[in-house]
Amino acid sequence: MSTGAVLIAHNNGHTDYYRLACICAKKIKKHLNIPVTLLTDSNTISGKSFDETFDSIVEIDSQMDNERKLFSQVQGFYNDTRCQAYDHTPYETTLLIDVDYIVNSDNLKHFLQADQSFMMACGIINFGSDEDPLVSSKSIKMKWATTIIFKKDKTAKAVFDQVKHIRNNYNFYADVYGITSNNFRNDIAFSIAEHIVYGLRSPEVSLPRILFLTDKDAVIDIDGNNITVR
Repeated sequence: MSTGAVLIAHNNGHTDYYRLACICAKKIKKHLNIPVTLLTDSNTISGKSFDETFDSIVEIDSQMDNERKLFSQVQGFYNDTRCQAYDHTPYETTLLIDVDYIVNSDNLKHFLQADQSFMMACGIINFGSDEDPLVSSKSIKMKWATTIIFKKDKTAKAVFDQVKHIRNNYNFYADVYGITSNNFRNDIAFSIAEHIVYGLRSPEVSLPRILFLTDKDAVIDIDGNNITVR
């Protein structure tokens, strides 16, 4: 059974997500030793020279332009293609991971070998708070689409199809789940989709929490696999 990682990169004129994807892919190959496929658009990879960083590249267009503030600067970001990862992955078991996630160990390798259809990060470790957020103050616990592992089976397909439905009917789900953000968020959409597909409950197995850094956290030293943050 084939196992690999899928990364998604859409540049926005401010942040070079393609460069982040290259760094992420190299870390994945170093620590997990699996192939990496990149989903991206023609503008992002225009003029780029390719080496062996990616084992395959699939061109896929993004239609959604959200906005967020990063380092006191308002930037557009394109995040509507994550729900298409199931359709385009060439692997039977896929690690779907954000390009700004740093793979610094082989911990995820054990989850890639697990017999589970769909798993996503159960929460975050945030220097600024010890609490896991909810989708809304009166809603379900939010999980994190930063790291997802899924099989090529009907349960995982149902989750991804449900995310597409949420994306296309976001105002309805915002009313039902009390979502106040105007931006479409994959963390919210995948949390709701998983909750629905698994019978209005969370599955028994999830991926570990992720260490979550914001633009207020400063990386002051990187030494091999050790990163010092304050």
